[in-house]
Amino acid sequence: MKKILLLLLMNYAFSAFAIHFTEHILFTAKLGGAEMVPPVVGQASGVSAFTLNPTRDSIAVNACFNQLSSAITQVAIYRGEAGANGSMVLDLSANVGNNVLNTLLTDDFLENNLAYLFDESLYIQVATDLHPDGELRGQILLEADQHFITDLTGENVVPELFTTAYGLGSFWLSSTNKKINFSIICQELSGLITSATIHSGASGVNGEMILDLSGFINGNVIKGEILPSAEFLNELQSGDVYLSIQTADNPSGELRAQLTRQIGLSFDAFADGIQMVPDVVTTGLGICVIRLSPGLDSLYYDVVVDDINSNIDYAHLHIGDYGLTYGALQVDFSPSISGHRIHGFKTGAGLSAATINKLLVSNLTLIVHTVDFPGGEIRGQVVRFARKGYTFNLEGEQVVPPVITSAYGSGILSVDRNDQNAHLMLAGGNLDQMASQVLINYEVAGQNGPMIFDLSAAMEINATDVSVDTYWDNDFTPAFDTNISGSLNNDSVYIDVRNETFAGGEIRGQIQAGFRLYNPTTAIQQFGSSNSTFVVAPNPVINQVTIQCPDQMEEAMELKITNIAGAIVFSQIIPANQSGQNLVLDANNFISGIYLIKISDSDTLYTAKFIKQ
Repeated sequence: MKKILLLLLMNYAFSAFAIHFTEHILFTAKLGGAEMVPPVVGQASGVSAFTLNPTRDSIAVNACFNQLSSAITQVAIYRGEAGANGSMVLDLSANVGNNVLNTLLTDDFLENNLAYLFDESLYIQVATDLHPDGELRGQILLEADQHFITDLTGENVVPELFTTAYGLGSFWLSSTNKKINFSIICQELSGLITSATIHSGASGVNGEMILDLSGFINGNVIKGEILPSAEFLNELQSGDVYLSIQTADNPSGELRAQLTRQIGLSFDAFADGIQMVPDVVTTGLGICVIRLSPGLDSLYYDVVVDDINSNIDYAHLHIGDYGLTYGALQVDFSPSISGHRIHGFKTGAGLSAATINKLLVSNLTLIVHTVDFPGGEIRGQVVRFARKGYTFNLEGEQVVPPVITSAYGSGILSVDRNDQNAHLMLAGGNLDQMASQVLINYEVAGQNGPMIFDLSAAMEINATDVSVDTYWDNDFTPAFDTNISGSLNNDSVYIDVRNETFAGGEIRGQIQAGFRLYNPTTAIQQFGSSNSTFVVAPNPVINQVTIQCPDQMEEAMELKITNIAGAIVFSQIIPANQSGQNLVLDANNFISGIYLIKISDSDTLYTAKFIKQ
C-alpha cells in the first residue's frame, strides 16, 4: 500500500481548557435521501436536534425538512443501524406542521431507548405522498468529536509477545477532520522506546507503516498533534489502524493495539504536577480515559502514570474546576491500583446521577496521591468529547422589526471542548425569494447587531429553500475563538437568512444553549372519550403558561399541576363556560423543572408535560 504522508507538528504542551459545558447533551441527525435503504434520489434534506435534559428524562426534538417532493405523510423514529432498515419505535407525525417538527420525548421513550440512542442505533425517517416508504432519513448521532483509545499489550503483537509491559493511548480526532491530538504512556518495557509507528491492518494482521510518531517520544510518553491526510482518515474510520511500540529488544514491536473508536460518552485527562493548586514540582505524568456505557449505568476507567516520585497511595476523582483547588472526593479508584495502572469500573451505587452530571460539566478532576505527595502529585481535568450544543428556531417574528412571512427554519450549532471550531447545520424553506445571505451576528434577542461571519458560501439553495452544513474554525476570517464562544454562552449570537425582498432578514433565530423546545404543536395528549383537545403554550414556559380550552366543555373540569415528584403545585376548577377561552396561569413561582398538567372530568383525563425554565 502507498505510504500515507502526514504533516507532523511539534509536541504540544498542556493548554487550559476553556470549559463552559452544561449537563445537556445534543444529538443530531442530518437527513437526506441517500441515507434511505435503498437510496432515494432527490434534493430533499433536513436537520433534527435532540437535546437530552440534565435529569435525562426528557428530550426536546426540533427538526426542519425542506425541498420535499410532496406533502409529509409520516415522521417516525426507528431502531436500526446505519445502512439497514429497522423497526419503528415512535410515530411523531402528530407533531409536524409546515415541514417543522417540535415535540417532547419523555419517560417511556427514554426508558426503552436511551441505550440505543447512545449506541447510534436510532434514526429518524420522513415519508411523503410520493415516497410512502420514506424520502428522507438520518441516523441520530451524538454531536461529538471522535475519541479513539489504544490498550497496548504484548498479546496484540503478531506473533504474540509475552511481556509484562503495557500502555494506554488517547487520540482525539476533531470533527473538522483537520487534526488529531494524542497522548500515550507505556510502562514496564524491556528498555527505552526506540520508535512508535501507526500501521494499516486489522487486528491479528501485520500491515504497512503509514505514520511514524517517533519524533514525539519523550521517555515513556508520546504526546503530540498530527494533521491527517484523507487516506489516513479512511483507514482510521474502517478500524484497520493499529499503534506499535518498538524497543531495542523487540524491534518488530513490544506493544500493539488497534485505534478503537469510543461510541457514546467518553472523557480523558492528561495529568501533571502543573495542574495541582498550588503546582507540584514533579516529572510525573498520567493519562486517564473514562467512558460511560450506552445505558449510562456503568463507568469504565483506565489510568496509567509515569515517573512519579513514589508509590501511589490513592487515586480519586475529586470535585473541582480547572485552575482551582480541588474539593470533595467524588469517585474512589484506589481499590483498582496495580503498580502504575488503575483500571476498573463503577456501577450501581458507585455511579450516581450527580457524578455523571459533574463529568458532563467537566467539574471532576483526577488526583493521584503518592507517598511523597499525599495531597496529590499529579492532577488532570476530566473533559468530555461530546461537544457543547446549541439550537435555534428561524422565524420572521425574531427579525427586528418583525417580518410577516410563512418562511420557516431551524438548526444546531456545536463547539469543541477547546473552543477552536463550531459546527453549524440549518434547514429553511418557503422563503419569499431565493436566499442571498446567511449571516451570524452578535447581539441579544430583540436587537440588531454587527455581522461576525458570513455563511453564504456554504449555502445550498433550491428555489426558496436553503440548507447549510459547515464548520467554522481558525482557517476562516474571523477565526472562531473563545470570545465568540463566550458570546454563544451568553445567548448573544443570532443567525439571519436574507434575500432581495428582505434585505434585513426574512427569518432569524437566536442561538441558545440548553434545553429548548420551539413552536410546539398540540402539547396535551388526549385520553378518554371526548373529541375535544386542550392546548398548552408556550413550552418551555418562562413567566406564564396559557391553556387553550376546547370549544365544547360539557361540564366543569379539575386542573392540577404537579412537579416531577408528584407534589401538587397548583389546582383550580375550570368552569364549563370557559369553552373556547384561554386560561392564563402565572408560572413565576414555579422553580425550573418538568411539570405535569392533568385536566379531568367524570370520564376523561387529559395530560401533558411542560418545562419551566
